[in-house]
Amino acid sequence: MKVSDVPATILLSLLAILIATSASAEELTIKRIDSRWQQKFNAGTLKTPYKHYMALLKGECLKISEHCSSKHQYFTAMLWALDKESAGTGVSALSRQLGFVPSAPLQVLLSKRAKRPPPDKNKVDIYDWQFAKASDCIKWQCRLANVPPALL
Repeated sequence: MKVSDVPATILLSLLAILIATSASAEELTIKRIDSRWQQKFNAGTLKTPYKHYMALLKGECLKISEHCSSKHQYFTAMLWALDKESAGTGVSALSRQLGFVPSAPLQVLLSKRAKRPPPDKNKVDIYDWQFAKASDCIKWQCRLANVPPALL
C-alpha cells in the first residue's frame, strides 16, 4: 500500500497522534529536569552564578488596573539575580513601570523557595510578582521571608 492510497483523514489522525505523543515525552523530560534542578537547589549543590531572592516593597499604586488598586500596599516578587544590587534595581524598575510608588526602602532577601530554574542568560529574571494588601502579605511572603514586623 502506498501513502497516496491512504485517506487524508487517517494520515492527519496519525500525524496528530505522533505530535501528541512527542509533546508528552517532551513534557516528561521537562518535568524530570525541573525536579533535578529543584533538588539540587534545595540541597545547595546547584551550580549557577545566580542567587534566588524574594523582594518586598511597601508603597501604593498610582496606575489603577485589574492587578493594582489603591488598596494594595505591597509589591512582592520572586527573582533570580547575580547579586542583591541587581535584584533591587530590576524590581525597582519593574514596580515603577507598573505604576507602583514606594513609601519605604526595598527589602531584598535571599530565598530558598525557588519555583523555577535560574536563567541561562538574563541578568535578572523576575517572576511571580504581584500586588498585595498588608494582610495578604503578612500571611504568606512576609512570613516566608522572615521579615521582622517592624519593617512592615
